[in-house]
Amino acid sequence: MFFRKQRESAWLGAGAGLIGGLAGSFAIGAFSELWAKKMRSSIVQKGTQATERAADRMSRRITGRGLDQPTKLKAASAIHFAFGSLMGAAYGAGAAGNRKVSIGLGVPFGAVVYAGAHAGAVPALGLSESPTKSRARDEVGEFLGHLVYGVVTDLTRRAVIRAARAV
Repeated sequence: MFFRKQRESAWLGAGAGLIGGLAGSFAIGAFSELWAKKMRSSIVQKGTQATERAADRMSRRITGRGLDQPTKLKAASAIHFAFGSLMGAAYGAGAAGNRKVSIGLGVPFGAVVYAGAHAGAVPALGLSESPTKSRARDEVGEFLGHLVYGVVTDLTRRAVIRAARAV
């Protein structure tokens, strides 16, 4: 007799992934701070500059004017957590639809976010320099940080789903 695991709804998967992505966003921030301190890396400064540019650009498009520095820093933080949460929600919804999405405990997911966002979209939008122009220690830290993000997102997503099943 074969037992199949129950497939989660896309809504539960997205909600669990959203929470996981938020936790992953905190984790990548903590990892980046630790990496920068231990490796004398500038990944925190570069990441903050990129999200500040995104926040300022959004403000200019919406309101017609830029942000002052204190507001820019708060908006950059909001963008960081919103993006991480939304990527987690997409991952969670995808994993609910196809279990193969979550193979590897989020490591492949973190690598895809690194390649698609950090190494792809962010430089293409002119928010940061290309990873090929960065120091190797900065890019190793970015890549490992995104793997941490993926793992924490996945483990948190799984815990939320287990908790939801228990209710």
